[in-house]
Amino acid sequence: MSDFNKYGYQILDIKDSFIDSYIDNDFLNIHESINDINEYRLGLISKFNNDELHKKIAQSLKIELNNLLGPDLAIQRSLNATVQTPENDEGILAEHSDTWCGNSHYEIVIWVPLTKCIGTRSMYVYDLSYSLSFWKDYIKGNKKMSDLDRNEKKYLEINPGQALIFSPNIIHGSDVNKTTETRVSLNFRMKNLFSPYGDKDLFNYFEVFTRSSVTELSQSFLRCMK
Repeated sequence: MSDFNKYGYQILDIKDSFIDSYIDNDFLNIHESINDINEYRLGLISKFNNDELHKKIAQSLKIELNNLLGPDLAIQRSLNATVQTPENDEGILAEHSDTWCGNSHYEIVIWVPLTKCIGTRSMYVYDLSYSLSFWKDYIKGNKKMSDLDRNEKKYLEINPGQALIFSPNIIHGSDVNKTTETRVSLNFRMKNLFSPYGDKDLFNYFEVFTRSSVTELSQSFLRCMK
């Protein structure tokens, strides 16, 4: 059983060397030289999207993604990035599940740090077993978010050059960065092309990434029938 099936998340190595050019040790202390962090973050997002960095990462993880989602894949059109500076509570995400916000149950989140992530400079998860148990009680009205057992919270240690893949169903979030260094990370979503979509649909939020040979063949016949 893979870590993803067991815990609801998995940490993988990005094997291709292209990622090295996006890892910058200066990110750790960027808060000391940048006044407008959000403007800086938007600049990173623009650069990463122009480079189609999320598609390069997805391609490097294709074997693992095919094992999880199948060969017919949809990818988020534009990636997002986070710059979490020390002692800054802007952009902090309290415990949540993305499916509460309209995301599909049938997708995965790919979270890629460009700095070393440890403790509060990382994100945290409640693993699959605990999230599922809490979900059942929460839906029935037997528990509130304040009833979460914080002892089950796990900060993930992830290095640059690695990717975290996790289910949006599990409870996760981030805290105020209590370290002295900044975290820079990016994230995007992928799903099976034919699995149910939430509020974020194909062509507006997602786009086709890969098609299987069967899908390509079938669509060629469907096009002939129009």
